[in-house]
Amino acid sequence: MAFSREFAKSLGLDPAVYCYGNTGGFHTGAFLASRKFVMELSKQNKFKRFTKIRKRFEEFLVKHKGFINQLSHSKGGGTRPVDSILEMFWVLMEQLESGVRKDDTIVAEMRTKKSLKKLVEEEPQFDEPVRRRFSKAVERAKVVESTLKTRARCPECRARLAPSLRSKEHRQPKDDGGMGTLENLDFLHPFCNQLRVEKQQAKKKKSVR
Repeated sequence: MAFSREFAKSLGLDPAVYCYGNTGGFHTGAFLASRKFVMELSKQNKFKRFTKIRKRFEEFLVKHKGFINQLSHSKGGGTRPVDSILEMFWVLMEQLESGVRKDDTIVAEMRTKKSLKKLVEEEPQFDEPVRRRFSKAVERAKVVESTLKTRARCPECRARLAPSLRSKEHRQPKDDGGMGTLENLDFLHPFCNQLRVEKQQAKKKKSVR
């Protein structure tokens, strides 16, 4: 399922990071919470602030993917977990912006919220008992795990870069003689691309003065 073009294309949030739990299942509530998170960031003009802590933000989500499972299942699935997952996103962002780097401290702060108080660290729990043949759930979990490990990284924010949600840019700008060569091609998140262009323009203005 793709993110809406109007909002998520700007940040290019990776569904493998935001929408899948540690058992490889896609969670609709997580998808909707991610979309709402982007909408609120846009409304509050916080894309730049988010981009500064994006790598740490997403590494936390990947490391604690079990939280998506817990919140989705404890709220009954579907759209009901949206507000809880969204609250988890905002607590995480606020903690990282405050300079907190220890996961234990962040999790402890999350647990002070009513909707997040039952979050616990846990290994993936598959419905099927362990058997000789691989279950579909185990296969899905492995696909998500492999995808996260092999994702390319955005050269600007260093967060994961989903192929379907990336933009392309010249490393050396066209105005400075940059050519359309393999060596001069970079893939970035759309918003990171915009930030790079802004930096280049600011640098040019300084050099003219």
